[in-house]
Amino acid sequence: MSEPLEHVLRALSPWRSGAETECGHDAAEFAPARLITRDQFAAKVKQQGKQRSAMTTCMTCWHTAIRHGDWAHSPSSVLAREVNKATYRRDGEDEPLIERELRAVAALIDAHRDEFDGYLAGLGETTSLAERRRMRQAR
Repeated sequence: MSEPLEHVLRALSPWRSGAETECGHDAAEFAPARLITRDQFAAKVKQQGKQRSAMTTCMTCWHTAIRHGDWAHSPSSVLAREVNKATYRRDGEDEPLIERELRAVAALIDAHRDEFDGYLAGLGETTSLAERRRMRQAR
């Protein structure tokens, strides 16, 4: 194969700057034309099928993107991947970025507790459109 493989951009928490691939590389290591978003990857698999799309995609990126969701579908899985990655830190290494980010999030929540609680309450009161459809169809 003469063309370089495409790499899938990893789902990151919305406050995280920068970009990395599903195979763990800094996205800056690759030409922009060799990077695809998770949505582009999903469209590629749908259009080309699993086997054909795997021929032009980094296999680590391919398998990882298939297994894991993005922030819109599962924020907890995105954070779980980062937290899990931080547990493999060696003695003497700097504190992982996720540790500092979680401390910052906690400090922001503490400084704006009323706003945070109000936002959570609002999310709890929001009706799911899918649930409304199910209820309407059940009638």
